[in-house]
Amino acid sequence: YRLEDPSEIEFLALDDLWSAQSLFLIEWPERGFGYLPPNDVELSICKNTTGVSDVRSIIYKLRP
Repeated sequence: YRLEDPSEIEFLALDDLWSAQSLFLIEWPERGFGYLPPNDVELSICKNTTGVSDVRSIIYKLRP
């Protein structure tokens, strides 16, 4: 979804899907600021452009 305003999250009915076992991967969480709960994990996928090969690294941070 392409959100123009964070309040549009209410119309997605995510509250009906949210539970302790839920996993949501959100590409641009800043677009939902104020409407999304705090993240538990932050995941970044980075492309290494310094070498010849096409390599990507995955970096994750757990929330304290």
